[in-house]
Amino acid sequence: MDEFDYEELEAATENFSPSRIIGKGSHGCVYKGVLKDGKLVAIKKQSLGLQKLQDNSKLDNEARILSSLPQNPYLINLLGTSKNCVKSKVLVMEHMPNGTLYDLLHVSPTPPPWPTRA
Repeated sequence: MDEFDYEELEAATENFSPSRIIGKGSHGCVYKGVLKDGKLVAIKKQSLGLQKLQDNSKLDNEARILSSLPQNPYLINLLGTSKNCVKSKVLVMEHMPNGTLYDLLHVSPTPPPWPTRA
């Protein structure tokens, strides 16, 4: 797993611009980013509340689980992590170009058939 330069991730997401948000959850937001080498990535940044508490436990746990899984074409792979100047952690993952699983199952006008879902 790589350690990314935080400034590169800020540049990749236009300083974590709201226009780059591709997903939201209870622990933070996921941003679409383009690294200097042109690679498209998803960058998960914790919520302001967790940042203020300096609580990296949720992202640490997610990183531990994702990094323990073998490479698999059916899973999003963790590429690495980074920390800003106040030690708030971010996760850098492969970008999933077709949207989220939630959107596919619950927002799409024609969800996939059950065999595909399984």
